[in-house]
Amino acid sequence: MKHGLLAAFLILAAHFSDPQKEPQASRAENPSPSRWESEIRAFEEWDKKNSFPRDAVLFVGGSSIRLWPTRESFSQFPVINRGFGGAMIADVITYADRIVIPYRPSVICFFAGGNDIAAGRTPQQVIEDAAGFIKYVRPKLPATPILFLSIKPSPKHMPYWPQIKEANTLLEEMCSRGERLYFVDVAAPLLDLQEKPIPSLYQADQQHLNETGYRIWTLLVTPTLSECMRRTHAGHFEEADFAPQADSSNTVSAGYVASKGSKIFHTSTCSAVKRITEANMVRFESREQALRTGRQPCKICKP
Repeated sequence: MKHGLLAAFLILAAHFSDPQKEPQASRAENPSPSRWESEIRAFEEWDKKNSFPRDAVLFVGGSSIRLWPTRESFSQFPVINRGFGGAMIADVITYADRIVIPYRPSVICFFAGGNDIAAGRTPQQVIEDAAGFIKYVRPKLPATPILFLSIKPSPKHMPYWPQIKEANTLLEEMCSRGERLYFVDVAAPLLDLQEKPIPSLYQADQQHLNETGYRIWTLLVTPTLSECMRRTHAGHFEEADFAPQADSSNTVSAGYVASKGSKIFHTSTCSAVKRITEANMVRFESREQALRTGRQPCKICKP
């Protein structure tokens, strides 16, 4: 009898310890978006009682957007902030018909993905989710540019930094290939020379930015956001605007180009160059000069 119980125990132990028996994608599954329903309803109730600005910049995403004093930071623009909870990208997609589409924004400023990585989603899954947001929004807001902010590092999430870096690289590449897509690296300025988060830029929770951190973000985002608003109001966001043009004002005649906050450089004729504002552009006379700054060559134009 004892031998029979021992054998049964060993069989059960082998079953539960066998990694092949575990659901490999369980950590990568998105939790139910319904956990944010009360916050979304609060936005809707506010909209019923108040008027929201037309042709605004819509900031949407998770808690880093929610905590950002965007109205004060970007007082030169009409602003709507719809950051909620610890939102993942799938959550924003789920509620897009309620907190994105109705505002008909001039520009969407999107920040999410860190919670996705922490929940076990891979960098590739994060980019697929980001592409899913674009695919969902585009038919309803075809002329609205979308400005993606890179996923930020934080002391609390440093174990995920390799995955975050990979996701940011993929996100920048996706934006360089897409129409009306912009990328701003808000991660690099938060790191010291050892590529560790600068503690003085974070709140006590070691996850969210403090006032100084948000001031840095505002300075980084303003040039690209200003350019998006200018071009939107000037009616420049047409299909032809994104076709190759030899005389584009954002194309330099020779050499190599990068955005100030980007880790990627391009040839001067790369389509991504047109998405870099003049104020945010860095030029290099040679490929070697660009490489010496620590930047990597674009995988699209392959300089």
